[in-house]
Amino acid sequence: MLVAGDLPESLGAWKQIRFEPAGEPTQLPDGQFWWSHVWQYSDGNLGGSVAFDQAGFEHWHDLTICYEALGWTVVQRRIVRPENDTTNWPCVLVSFHRNHTEFATLVFSLFFDDGDPVDAAAYVEASSLTTTFEKTVTSRIDARRPRSSRVSSARQCQVFVSHSESLKPETEMNVIDLHLRSREIFRSRWLNRALKSNGDSLANLRIGADRQRYEELISAGTQCL
Repeated sequence: MLVAGDLPESLGAWKQIRFEPAGEPTQLPDGQFWWSHVWQYSDGNLGGSVAFDQAGFEHWHDLTICYEALGWTVVQRRIVRPENDTTNWPCVLVSFHRNHTEFATLVFSLFFDDGDPVDAAAYVEASSLTTTFEKTVTSRIDARRPRSSRVSSARQCQVFVSHSESLKPETEMNVIDLHLRSREIFRSRWLNRALKSNGDSLANLRIGADRQRYEELISAGTQCL
């Protein structure tokens, strides 16, 4: 299980104010198939929820649809590629409103259980599809896209910030920065658990020829955090 200290007290312009641990996966309420560790952060003006989500995600999960089910309407959705990104790990930035009186910003991305980033740009078009049904169907189709690794299960990282008016560009960048910093920590925690479970030889396998064995050990050692 993750704890409050798995994310630092400060991340860029944000300060941690509260931690909400996930419940045991075996004790989820009926109908719930995901579990999330959530850290609440504040930049002094806005509050942001930083979450590490685990479920049966295969290849891709369009988190946008989940927020639409909660009554949020998409204003804009686009792919963000961080500057100097050498890992090909873009994230998805979504602006919402609810009844034109509430506003929110979501940033999310996923990584595979072997640590490889999920390329959001391979699954999400910058221009939104017209209906939730179309998005759901497209998401299921895209989940079958080929990938060199045999590991298909993935973990999700997200930041969600609600606000009373549109964000200024610099504030939006701070929200994205919170996501980029926290997701790297989540991925590191995930892989460190696999190393502890399977020994130092795991790191050697990843850079060696036995990629299949590496993937098997990752899956065995990191069922959940």
